[in-house]
Amino acid sequence: KVLMPSEGYEGVVKFVFENIPPLAVNACPPVLVGVGIATSVETAAVLSRKAILRPIGSRHPNPKAAELEVRL
Repeated sequence: KVLMPSEGYEGVVKFVFENIPPLAVNACPPVLVGVGIATSVETAAVLSRKAILRPIGSRHPNPKAAELEVRL
């Protein structure tokens, strides 16, 4: 989904918490979610793929992004 910039990080958190749990019910654990935040859909898709393929437990080097990962 494309969010408006005014929704900020809180919009991302809200979207994930509203949409992933109903879908994850039918999935086999562990459920991994890659979230890409970018200025275009194409770049966001690439970033979400990179996020989901990172080693489990690793954190983003940007402190604000790392905090968002922990919240999600």
